[in-house]
Amino acid sequence: AFYELISTYVRTGLAIYLVALAYIFLQNLNMKKVLFIVASISVLAAGSIYIISTNEVAQMRFEDRNKFVKNDEVGSGRLTYWKSAVENWSNDEDIVLLIGLGEIYAEEKMERAVGLKIFAHNEFFQMLQQEGLIGFSLFLWSIIALYMFIKRHKASKYHQNSMAIFIGMITMMMFQGGFYFNIILFLSIYLALQKQDSLEILNTGKNNVN
Repeated sequence: AFYELISTYVRTGLAIYLVALAYIFLQNLNMKKVLFIVASISVLAAGSIYIISTNEVAQMRFEDRNKFVKNDEVGSGRLTYWKSAVENWSNDEDIVLLIGLGEIYAEEKMERAVGLKIFAHNEFFQMLQQEGLIGFSLFLWSIIALYMFIKRHKASKYHQNSMAIFIGMITMMMFQGGFYFNIILFLSIYLALQKQDSLEILNTGKNNVN
């Protein structure tokens, strides 16, 4: 996975993978896990250095250089996109603060602001810009409800997997935005497994009491 993510220059995918993996390995930390983490980081660093030093495209990606942003801008222009999304939302009519700009108008304002008809590359800023305070509040509520569902079924053996994928999804929302099929599919599968496992544990406990 390290090799594939580095060789394809998918930095957001790499962030999702590492954050989710870190959550799993930081549970019940021991010396064996510490050594494995150190070894993994060493392999990742060595692979990154080799690919960056031998591939100009990879070097441009890791140095955040492309034709749309300045050489010294962090995150391939993401900071500019985030700032523009918030300004597009806040510097409009009062009603926009509540209901947002909508998808098409938001893209048009982003094009005028940064020269590209794109999303904000952050689902939280995108929701604020596109759906306003009402939609943003509902969005946050759904995220919190999802988190509470995972916590509520903590007894399940799938709890850790669900939480790791959930954290990966939040990482994706922070640095890329959107709801991509693969990570949503994995999370849906593990939520179903977690719920089923919790029900089985509950039924087993009731049978033992009876």
